[in-house]
Amino acid sequence: AAQEQPNVEIILTRVLSTREAGTATVYTGLTLAIGVVMWAFSGLKFQADMGWLLAFLVLTNALAAITVLPAMAVITDLLVPRRAPAAWTVAPAS
Repeated sequence: AAQEQPNVEIILTRVLSTREAGTATVYTGLTLAIGVVMWAFSGLKFQADMGWLLAFLVLTNALAAITVLPAMAVITDLLVPRRAPAAWTVAPAS
């Protein structure tokens, strides 16, 4: 049986979209973390602790968003392959 070749266009599209979304995610995560880490310089102990904790949480979520989510998408696609739309199928010649 002939093995299916990977669709290069789909692979390239995934790489480019992950690069664009990853850049936006890192920018947003860093912006939020920088804003929240300012709480660490508060005179209130609880607010200072929460500033460090929330900055860590934001950066961890950003990292997971650019690594774990694409991996989950690939695994899901392998476990449950997508079907082509009906318009893409070729009707048998009669």
